[in-house]
Amino acid sequence: MEKTSIVILGDNIVSNILKLLLKKAGVNFINVALPGKPHSKRYFAIKPSFIDWFSKTLDFKLAESYLIKKIKIFFNEELIELDQKQSPFRSLFHIVCSDSIFKTIHEKLDSSLIRVDNIKDVEFESECKKMTLPDKEVDYELIINTDFNFNPLFTIEERNTDFKEHAIVASFSSEADMSNEARQYFFDEKILAVLPNSSNEFSIVFSCKEDEFIKFMNFSDQEFTMYISSKTCLEKIKLLDKRNSYPLKASQAKSTYGDRFILIGDAAHKIHPLAGQGLNLGLDDVKEFYEAIVDGNYRDYGQRNFIRDYSITRKHRVAFIYKLTKLIDGMMVQSKFFSPLVRFCSKFVNRLNFLKQLIVRTVI
Repeated sequence: MEKTSIVILGDNIVSNILKLLLKKAGVNFINVALPGKPHSKRYFAIKPSFIDWFSKTLDFKLAESYLIKKIKIFFNEELIELDQKQSPFRSLFHIVCSDSIFKTIHEKLDSSLIRVDNIKDVEFESECKKMTLPDKEVDYELIINTDFNFNPLFTIEERNTDFKEHAIVASFSSEADMSNEARQYFFDEKILAVLPNSSNEFSIVFSCKEDEFIKFMNFSDQEFTMYISSKTCLEKIKLLDKRNSYPLKASQAKSTYGDRFILIGDAAHKIHPLAGQGLNLGLDDVKEFYEAIVDGNYRDYGQRNFIRDYSITRKHRVAFIYKLTKLIDGMMVQSKFFSPLVRFCSKFVNRLNFLKQLIVRTVI
């Protein structure tokens, strides 16, 4: 029987960064994942606090990134403008390509995956700390699940929200200099995020209700490009790749731990992408777990007091962001009643630097 301290379930950004950190801490692990799928190229806004912490902890950069030094948030004709003055860092966010993250990790980590065809191929007995896989048995202390597809293995209740919206993701080139500026537009029950990944390229996340989603997906590339240009006032833009889409749903595990297991990343929480906090919550899960095992000097990572204390620490931050994104979506997309109120309040927020500092420090 093979022995290991930790079994990681899932193959994603969160699980791979976790493996790098466990290797740094000298903790042995194995990684079990479902059949591999091509990682779709996506761009993420990652907090500078995590980028700095990662670099200091492992002495190398997570990935090449494009700094966001200014964010403009439009509520139809009203504007809130955030910049470095409100941030303790030299940026508000780093825009990072998923391909770049995986490339960096694979250069630093030689770790094989154990692939299983489906979750029925994984069985475990927490009392005797034994996991059974198709071709081996593993003696473990703790299971960390990072992939929501494995959640049925655990007795966990979830709070689920179907926003009845879809997100359209695409990348564009622009003749204009993006000037390290991201934008967020709230208009006509829609949300459009513009995330520059270089001086002359940007990606978008465009959220709309299901009935309008069909209309936009039926647009030709030229029609869709013209629409984005009209809403952003960015001229001479060009679609770089195929548009992708996905339904917008949120979930939060009512409890993220149990008998010798914890849930982190998407297994524990999935939120609306409007604030760019989904991956950041997963990265914070990993960061705090690493700090807990380094500072705690535990001999058995599956001890209930250890996983309970860690999970409770994460619970309040995750719950706050989960509720905040639901609230913003409810006010700006699901309800026409609140939209004028938000536009009215934004006038005053933009004039008060301490409120803008509060907004920035809440998310970075």
